[in-house]
Amino acid sequence: MLLRTAYRTLLLPDFETDTVISAPGEGQLYFEIEKYSSNQIDRLRGITDYLITGLKDLAAEYPEEIKLQEKSADEKPEKSRSR
Repeated sequence: MLLRTAYRTLLLPDFETDTVISAPGEGQLYFEIEKYSSNQIDRLRGITDYLITGLKDLAAEYPEEIKLQEKSADEKPEKSRSR
């Protein structure tokens, strides 16, 4: 839910981003912001901080069900374009 909501927020009309999403298998969802305007940086940081904090909390509460992996920009999954 957190990932989907963050992704949908990035698609709002007042956000000028190129966002890529991938769902390669059950329970897997990736997205990447490839392009954004400089006036969106603070808003993007806020969304990112909230999302990562929420996912870490969920992984701590449900360690058997949720595995959180943070990857660097060099480790990109296959993706399909949106927008």
